Amino acid sequence: MIQNAIFVHIFFIFIMFLISAFNLYLVTTYDNYIKLAKKIKFIAPSFHISNSIVIFTGLLMEFFTKNFSFYIHIMSLISILFIVIEAKRYKKMRAITSKQVVLQKEFILFAKKVYIIELVVMGLFVIFYEYIH
Repeated sequence: MIQNAIFVHIFFIFIMFLISAFNLYLVTTYDNYIKLAKKIKFIAPSFHISNSIVIFTGLLMEFFTKNFSFYIHIMSLISILFIVIEAKRYKKMRAITSKQVVLQKEFILFAKKVYIIELVVMGLFVIFYEYIH
C-alpha cells in the first residue's frame, strides 16, 4: 500500500510541475489577456486537486510509516506556499477588467514570477531529496 501511495505522490508532483510549466508557457506566449485568464482559470483547479492529492498521500505515508522528519514538514510548508501564492495570483487576476491594460501587464509579470517560483521550488526540492536520500 505504501508503494502505491509513493507512486501516486510522485506522479502528482510531476503533474503539478507540468501544469506550472504549461501555465508559464501560456503567460509568456499569449497576447490576449482575456483568453489567457480564461485558460488559466480553467487549468487552476487541476493544480489544486493535484496539490491536495500530494498533501493527502504525503500525510498517509507519514502516519503509516511514523516518519515525522524535518523534510516532511518542509514539504507541507511548500504545499501551503503553493496554495497561498496561487490564491494571491487568482485574486489579482480576478480583479482585472479587459480595459485595464497596465494591470494586465503587471499581472502577467506577477504570474510569471509565481510559476517560476513553483517550478524552481519543485525542482530544488526534488534535487535536495535525491541528494539527502
